[in-house]
Order: sequence, then structure tokens, then C-alpha cells
Amino acid sequence: MKPITPVLALGSVMLVSSCALLLGTGTGSNTADKASSARIKAPTRVRVAFQKPAPIRLSQPEVAPLTTAARATKPVKKEITRPAHRPSVLAAIQPAPAGPGAATSATPTLTPSAAPPAIPAAKPATPLRPRPRPIIARATPTGPATVIPKPRALALATPDVTPKAGSRPKPRILARLFPARKPAKPVEHKAGQTPLQRGKTEAKTGTITPTPPRPVRQASSRPVSGLCGPQLVRGIPRRGLGAPSGSRFIKTVMDLRGPARDRVVERQLLAGNIPSFLSDLRPVTLRGLDATGAPVAITICVAPDYLSVGNNRDFVRVPMGLPAAVEVTRKLGFMLPTTKMVDAIYRQAALHLAPSPMQASRQMSSTAYLWTHNKTVNAQIANAHAPLDELVAGQKKDLVLSNALTRTPGRVAIYGWHRKNGKAIQPLSTVHGQNYADYSHGIRLVAKTAFVNGRPRALKSLLANPKLASVISKEGPLKRPLRLVARLAMR
Repeated sequence: MKPITPVLALGSVMLVSSCALLLGTGTGSNTADKASSARIKAPTRVRVAFQKPAPIRLSQPEVAPLTTAARATKPVKKEITRPAHRPSVLAAIQPAPAGPGAATSATPTLTPSAAPPAIPAAKPATPLRPRPRPIIARATPTGPATVIPKPRALALATPDVTPKAGSRPKPRILARLFPARKPAKPVEHKAGQTPLQRGKTEAKTGTITPTPPRPVRQASSRPVSGLCGPQLVRGIPRRGLGAPSGSRFIKTVMDLRGPARDRVVERQLLAGNIPSFLSDLRPVTLRGLDATGAPVAITICVAPDYLSVGNNRDFVRVPMGLPAAVEVTRKLGFMLPTTKMVDAIYRQAALHLAPSPMQASRQMSSTAYLWTHNKTVNAQIANAHAPLDELVAGQKKDLVLSNALTRTPGRVAIYGWHRKNGKAIQPLSTVHGQNYADYSHGIRLVAKTAFVNGRPRALKSLLANPKLASVISKEGPLKRPLRLVARLAMR
């Protein structure tokens, strides 16, 4: 009989075990079998968490950056040289001599006579200095030779060339590169040479003759300084930023004339649309004798030109009827002049313009006529190269205050338009109605405050004063000037 092999035996054992499990009928055995089968079906899961090791950081000492001051004071290491006559510190430390009665010892002993040498303290570092350069002697244009060091590189800034006492002179780099030239002598031109011939002469000699400055006409000198100041023009409003210029305004009234145009002009003037140069009042002094025979000087402050609408670069002189003119001047803080004031203004004006009359017709009162005449006057002033604030006269007739307005109510009084010889083309006239205005009329602003021998006085009271009115009026005192102005301002 053959022996049973281990494989067959293992297979038979497993078969028997399987049959026993299938044929088992006990409760306990069934429960145990179910539990064991559940354990077999649900294997246990094991999770292994690996923690990342923290990086190893090597601690380093914190070193603060050196500042400029610290760098300058940082000690510099120096090599210490031992003098030959001084014993070394190491030489002073020697082992004890081994004598016959001395114990042998490896500990060294310090010789009292050999003291350690003193180590000198380190000195603070001195700031670096550039190496000296070869010395070069140069002759300056204004003096003898000056010894200056040769620069290493070109410097853009010119250093101080004034040498201090006991110190070497500083470099003069730009002075050496661009030496000063001697001032050129002016060329003496021959009489009668043209500018082209003068230019050829200057080109040959290499020099340029300085051109004398062009003479500019200054404003008229004030005989009494500080009288016609800004306190007299406080009634003029400040001009707005959106106010129209003269040429722009004239287009809006091109088809208007008479009272309709005066109302538009009045609104612009009372709103402050006035050139600022008209606020620079000019003094005009009238001299005479009072009723007692004492000399009197009365100074009035007047505008340099006639009343205009616009700005300093673009303005138009606007004529108005008498009621509108009196109303505007009264609200702005001014008055109209008298015939004697008009004569004094022309005599003391810095610029006299010749009258430029236009053809007489029904269009004299039109806006187109006054705009054309305004451009003519501007051209005359431009040809004279006169500043705006210079006192100008002769270009217009003036609306004036006169006793004739009381005798002939409802009229306008005009006077002036002087020629170069000082005589007026227009004598005092009240022919036109009070609302009439043409291109030749103008309104001259006269401040309400005058100065009698330097003392301020109201101009209206002077016109009514029988002792002083003759100095500023050819007709003597005006009859009730306050009532006259108030009646003229009524529509």
C-alpha cells in the first residue's frame, strides 16, 4: 500500500472541514461561525500618518548694517610690530627649571620680571583723500601764473576758485577749458552808415556794438503823488470771467441805436465789464485864485481814456445819451467834467491825438460808425507806442456839466475835440436832444473827490462854492449841481 502524500492529506482535511460546517446545527456554533465570517469579510484598515519633518534652520547672528558715520569711525586693523628689545609674552612664559631637588612639573610659570607689552589703541580711520596729482602752473587772464592740481576727470560744476589762506587752490576746470575773453571794444561806426554797413563792419572785427534800448513813452508824471489812489474807484465792480469782449459785444448791438442801445450798454458797465486800465486814474491840476486873491490848486482825478466796454486787449468806447451817462457815472462813483476841466485834461495829457472826423450823415449815430471810429483811434494809439494807462486826449468830444442844461432842459451839452494847437473843434453846444449820441461823443470819468491844496473835498461842493468854482468852471458856480445831476439822471 502506497503512502498518502501531504497534498492529498491536506485536501481531505479541508473537505472534511467544509462538510462539518455545512452539516452543523447548533446555535452557538452558528453564531460563532457568523462572527468569524464577518471578521474575515471586513478586513481592518490601518492608516499610517507620516508627519513632514520641520526644516532645520541654522541661527545666524543678526548684524546691523553699518551707517556712513559708523564706517568712518570703524577701527582699522593694523599689524603690530614687536620691537627687538622687548621680550615676547610667550618668551616670558617658561617651564620651571628641573633641578636636582625640584619636582618635575609640566605647569609653566610666569617670570615676574617679564611684563607683557602694552598694545597701542587703534586710532579712528581718517576719511579717504584723493591721491595728489602732478602740479601744473597756468597763467590766468587777469593775473600771474597760478599753481593748480591736474584734475582726474571733468567736473560739471564749477568749484569755488577763491583760495583760502594757507591752503592749496581748488581746481578751476571750467576756467581752464573755457578761458575768459577780454571784453570786446565797441566799434566806432562812421556817420551815415546804414544798418547793413554796420553789420559788415562788426563781422570783420568780430565784435558787436550794443544796441541802445528803444525809448518807451512812460505814463504822465503825477504832480501830487498818492492822491488818485484805488480808494476812488471802489464803485467800479469787478469784471466777470464770462464778460464779453468789445468786438463780441458790438455785434449784439449792431442794429441798435439811441436809448435801446444805451440800456444794453448801461447793463454791461454796471456789471463791471470795463477795462481795468480805466481804474488807474490820472491827476489833473487846475490853478487859480479864489475870491480873496489867494492862489489855489485844485487836483481832480480822471480816467486815462473814455468809458469803454470790454477788456484791456479788446474794448470799444461807447457813447451814450445824457440821462444814461449821468446814471452810469453816478452809480460808479464819478461825475462828468466841465468845459474848463476838459481844456486842462487836454493840456496835461501825455498823448495828444488828432481829431479824425467821419462823413456827416444820418448814420453818424449808428453802431457801425462808432465801431469804425473806435478802430481808427486804436490805430493812432498803437502808432504812438503809448501804454494803455497813459492819459490820452483829443480823440472825442466830451459830455459836460453846464448851467446851459438848466436853461434848456431836455438837451445834451457837448464840448471839446481839440486840435493839435489846443483849440476845440466843438464849442459848448446844446443843439441835440438829451438822448442823442454819435460816434464822436465820449464819457470821461471824473472822481467825486477833489483835492484843494492837497486836502480832499467833494467835487459837487466845489462846483457850487462861489469862492472856488471859478478855478474849475468857466461859468462860475453851477446852480444847484446836486439837483441838476439828479434831474438829468431821470428818464
